[in-house]
Amino acid sequence: MNGRIEMQADLAGQSGSSGKSRRSRRSRRSRRSPRSWSSRLALLDVMHRDAWRAVSTPGPWLILAITAASAILVVRGITLAGAQPSQPMVHLAVPLLAGLLGSMTVGADLRYGTWHLEVLLAGSRTAHWLRATASVLALGLLVGATSGLASWGCCALWADDSLGSVDAARRAAGAVMLAAAAWAILGASVTAIFGSQIAGTSGVVVYVMVEPLIEPTLGMQATWLPGKACSELLAASADGLADDARSLAFRVLLVASALWVGAWLTVARRPIPVVAT
Repeated sequence: MNGRIEMQADLAGQSGSSGKSRRSRRSRRSRRSPRSWSSRLALLDVMHRDAWRAVSTPGPWLILAITAASAILVVRGITLAGAQPSQPMVHLAVPLLAGLLGSMTVGADLRYGTWHLEVLLAGSRTAHWLRATASVLALGLLVGATSGLASWGCCALWADDSLGSVDAARRAAGAVMLAAAAWAILGASVTAIFGSQIAGTSGVVVYVMVEPLIEPTLGMQATWLPGKACSELLAASADGLADDARSLAFRVLLVASALWVGAWLTVARRPIPVVAT
């Protein structure tokens, strides 16, 4: 009888201790994993939060899908015609798409009226502009990588490798990433200067359409135009002309940097309204 009572007490103690351990594990798990998206976002650092804000809308994903589809369709159409794909032709849509993505990313805060709040959270206008630039650069590189990989894979699948189309697509992959990043910065800078997402995206579209019209009037100076410089950069990289590619890459980066500095100066002087409560 005493042995049975002791056994029941031991079982009760074990069940009580196991219940306490389960409750403690549950409490530790609940402390480790936040229960809401807002609390999770609050735990993320600044860069993760900016990246989350950038990809939480369907716009970037739609642009990435259009980028891949454009490269695939151009390569397929050229190979069906019996010709070899030209890398500037394959990536013809990259400048426009990357510029629109940069403009939409920076212009989102301006459009929805959250720019002032984001500046206050960042601590200063310059800090917010640097954070926005990092997000835009990452998205631009992603657009370039998508187009480059799509072109490389399609050339390997459909193009005649005896003419070097696959090697040309591989060599141009890095150049298209640089061009897409530069155009994303250009689109973001134009939007920051105008202070409006609609004006920025419209400016990017209009410039892409107008540049081929003004290019013949500039002569040798036309190589400083962003679209012309990126096209020649892709052609030089695909042909393996390293010296020309480096010179053209420097021009592309110089133009993008100049416009970025202008946007930074504009943003640094934009007033932040103070609302009395």
